[in-house]
Amino acid sequence: MLLRYKPDDYETKLIILYSIKQLNKSPSYHLLSQVITSAADINYFEIEGYISDLTQLGSIEEYIVEGESVFSLTGAGMEMCEYFETRIPASVREKIELSAAQINNDK
Repeated sequence: MLLRYKPDDYETKLIILYSIKQLNKSPSYHLLSQVITSAADINYFEIEGYISDLTQLGSIEEYIVEGESVFSLTGAGMEMCEYFETRIPASVREKIELSAAQINNDK
């Protein structure tokens, strides 16, 4: 049985910020979910809730592009991510980086 890393609330928020940071363009829910779920045991609905929290905190901004929501880090979100990203386990960061690199190279 394959065990996947299940982050706590704080780590999940950092994983979302880190995932956005790794992508070359502002991701949609779908792309962001793809990157995050490749690295940790977080489902789509959890991601939506945490994105809402991060938006309310001013860590990310949501834009509508061609009828689809996309997300970007604010200055505060980038600062938080850079300061605390080492609290995300290295194996999870590596999986995020690999998934983001594959998406970045496809574009």
